[in-house]
Amino acid sequence: MVKLFNIYFIPVTLSDIVDIAIVALLVYIALRLIRGSRARPMLIGLIVILFGALIAYWLDLKTIGWLVRRLAMIWALVFIILFQTEIKDILT
Repeated sequence: MVKLFNIYFIPVTLSDIVDIAIVALLVYIALRLIRGSRARPMLIGLIVILFGALIAYWLDLKTIGWLVRRLAMIWALVFIILFQTEIKDILT
């Protein structure tokens, strides 16, 4: 692919720009779907769990990492149960 420009030492191509635009569009659509719904606090909870997992991984905290992984599994199940009607509406 043709290099458009460099950011520091990283070449930026047209496919990189298209990739970023598509991801930005998907994030925008997802945020529009959860705006004003019960999903916003759940999304914040997921972000906190993922952030905790990342910190536990970086600091090599095995017990906290194990606990955060278990919370993530429980969060996924609770998310599906609580938002089954919204998930059904999105998929139809």
